[in-house]
Amino acid sequence: MYPINKASKHIARAGFWRVCRARGIAFRLIALAIGLLPLLMIESTLWVLDLPRAESRIEAIGEANGTRRLFVLNRATGRYEIAPDRLNLFRPDSFVAEKPADLRRVFVLGGSTVQGRPYQIETAFSTWLGLALQTCDPQHRWEVVNCGGVSYASYRVAAILDEVLQYQPDAIILYIGHNEFLERQSFGQLQRLPDWIVPALSAVERMRTFQLLRSQIFADAALEPSTRELLTHNVEALLDNQGGLAEYHPDAPPRGAVEEAFADNLDAMIAYCRQRNVPVIVCCPARNLVDCPPFKSEPLVPLDDSDQRAFDVAMATATDEQAAAADRIAALRTAQALDPQNPSVAYRLGRLMLQAGEIETARQQLTLAADNDSCPLRIRSSMQSQIRAIAAQRQVPLLDVDRLMQSHSRNGLVGAKWMVDHVHPTVHGHQMIADALLEILVDQWLTTSDVDCQSNREAAYADHLRSLDESYFVRGQQRLEGLKQWAAGRAR
Repeated sequence: MYPINKASKHIARAGFWRVCRARGIAFRLIALAIGLLPLLMIESTLWVLDLPRAESRIEAIGEANGTRRLFVLNRATGRYEIAPDRLNLFRPDSFVAEKPADLRRVFVLGGSTVQGRPYQIETAFSTWLGLALQTCDPQHRWEVVNCGGVSYASYRVAAILDEVLQYQPDAIILYIGHNEFLERQSFGQLQRLPDWIVPALSAVERMRTFQLLRSQIFADAALEPSTRELLTHNVEALLDNQGGLAEYHPDAPPRGAVEEAFADNLDAMIAYCRQRNVPVIVCCPARNLVDCPPFKSEPLVPLDDSDQRAFDVAMATATDEQAAAADRIAALRTAQALDPQNPSVAYRLGRLMLQAGEIETARQQLTLAADNDSCPLRIRSSMQSQIRAIAAQRQVPLLDVDRLMQSHSRNGLVGAKWMVDHVHPTVHGHQMIADALLEILVDQWLTTSDVDCQSNREAAYADHLRSLDESYFVRGQQRLEGLKQWAAGRAR
């Protein structure tokens, strides 16, 4: 134990250093505050003057890349409407500019499936979901806004998401994955940033001082070519041009690079929704395996002359409708041994195995056919796995539409019962998607279902179908024929 005088001195010294440390911290804080004072004064002045806000870097890059704003304000109606110059790829939809307290707003983003092709948004799952929500939760008003763009891939949907997050959404629904191979892959994907840094970057970007400085520094400077040339104003699908099918080959564009970019884009979009505290539902798209042959079939590795002759002989038997099924299956096995990844061989073999009741073998072959299609207009199995893994990792609700339709299909294989073509659901398919989304919304966040929800929903669906005249479905069938021509590489 210290003597009294030594203890007193020790205590005094300890107190002295505590005071010094406290003063040092205080001095540093004061110095920091003094250093920040001019910035705070400038920022406050700019806010008081309410100078026009410079566009964000994301918006600037979006404009340079052709991703113009989707919605414009109609001051006469007080509604945001899809811009007239976007109606070549989108269908008209709108929402009120001033959101009242009792209104719930959901944005649905994706490609032509979201839009309801070959029909239009009147029979898309967004419309059925709006009807379902209104009947199950009448104490609120509901806006389910359709942002489906024809041929829109994840990198284009990301720009739409950045915009609609500004419109006070109560939920976002993403249905993407079919369109990743439609355009030349000459763009960069969204950068995957750590979650912790996104709020800080967003806060800095919103500062008026930062925006003013940036506008002055880059007033006369163009964006870098690497960003300026990323995207065009409109989708430039290869199949929109005569001969576009010829540009597709088994690994051109490279499948792995496209899939990696898709995963990064989806992950970044989920993170961005979470940073904005907006719930998001991710859908795993369905695809038609049974009634959609490959759009283009090429060998992954060219066969030599001997193998090519043997392959042609086998395929002559395999395609002979008069030959016995067993002989055709044997011939296809021979052809597949020569060219294991050939999608046309796999599809024919899958169909014959399905007729023979060999369901699992049929599933394997039909999946192989879709995944190895030289012109991949359907989401690949590996991409479906990416969606499921990212949704699980991010802990966001997943509507697995492919497995949902499998569970309601004969033999568990999705075909014409739920699909009008390779990726677009039937009207009843869209209704099934809407019902499944309703369950997620009821379970997760937005509403509570009353006891008469199902019967009221079915009545609302029936009333809405009766409101559509016959010409609506005739035009849809005409679009379907045009879509089939397009997918076959015969753009008109």
